[in-house]
Amino acid sequence: MTFFLQRRRVLGVAALLCVACSPRAYTVGDNRAVDGGGGSSLGSGAESGTDSGGSAGSEDAGAAGCPPACTRGCTAAGCEIDPAADGSVGPCPAGFDCIVHCERDGSCTSPVRCGKARSCTLNCTGQNSCLAGLSCDQAESCSIACAGTGACSELTCGDAKHCIVACVGAHSCAASVSCGSGACSIDCEGTLACQGALTCAAACACDWHCLPGSGCASIAPACPGGCEASDGCSSAACGHCP
Repeated sequence: MTFFLQRRRVLGVAALLCVACSPRAYTVGDNRAVDGGGGSSLGSGAESGTDSGGSAGSEDAGAAGCPPACTRGCTAAGCEIDPAADGSVGPCPAGFDCIVHCERDGSCTSPVRCGKARSCTLNCTGQNSCLAGLSCDQAESCSIACAGTGACSELTCGDAKHCIVACVGAHSCAASVSCGSGACSIDCEGTLACQGALTCAAACACDWHCLPGSGCASIAPACPGGCEASDGCSSAACGHCP
């Protein structure tokens, strides 16, 4: 359980909010690095989920081995996804390390799903972003940052073996937050964050922290037996993950 106790803050907040930072820039729907590396060439194409040539970018991406779902591009086994022009987000492609960018206010208006990604990082940093629900599905590991004011509605860790969630935006994670059977680490830090039903009762380990001022400070999460703590749940004495 030292995994969660030592890395909870790093993975739960800082790392999640910085995954958009990249030493190399990629054109939308293409897995080829942009010449010069340091600058961004995403422009209006990244905002709309298509490149300046319409659907050609997706076709080129498929031919180059980068799935069309990776609208911001690919690097090695990594897939980066921007919402489409209508705000919808396709599922992460299977086997990829997936990053979904919901960084504009009101962005990601359809359910955000990790599918069978190898790892999945969901960045809901825009105000009122990700309000159609999020699911880690069958991703092996999953990290979710709900940093925008009012970001994230119903949220579930699904079948992820490791799930880390940071509800740091004011009024974020307002609907239910549910862990699956894997190891789960949740921080409710934002003002009035996590006001809905909270459960990790089925998790093999659960570290859930309701900080003063958060919405769950007066709502005890449903913890696995023996994981109850004064500010939520602690896996120190009850973790039994394989």
